[in-house]
Amino acid sequence: MGWATPAAVAAAIATDKKVIGVTGDGGFAMTMTSVETAIEHSVAPTVVVLNDTSLGMVRQMQHEDGDIAGVEFHDTDFVTVAEGLGAEATRVVTPDALADALETAADATLPFVIDVRIDRDEEMADSLQSSFYAEVGGLHE
Repeated sequence: MGWATPAAVAAAIATDKKVIGVTGDGGFAMTMTSVETAIEHSVAPTVVVLNDTSLGMVRQMQHEDGDIAGVEFHDTDFVTVAEGLGAEATRVVTPDALADALETAADATLPFVIDVRIDRDEEMADSLQSSFYAEVGGLHE
């Protein structure tokens, strides 16, 4: 958890290709200062933040056990945070708006953060499983 943003920045530094990183709001909150590193190195990755105002995967896993603790947090305005770090940013509240935001981000010359509001009650565990999950157990970003 938390590696997508710095990985996107590193990929943007190492290549001349457009880079898109996808992270949850908890992971982004842990490493959002990587956006400042992108500014420092004059690269413009796009970071898509799936925002449900919680550690959503952890919350859903805890819900299965009946005990939910330490996963909720304030509704952080990641648009303002990203702009404060020198990036461009926008908020997306409908699925249809995501395509337009990605097109805008593709033309950006600064890092671009897309704060995507998602349904916190949507079950996500099945769609996020990977070969790692099958072998070791657990979900990862």
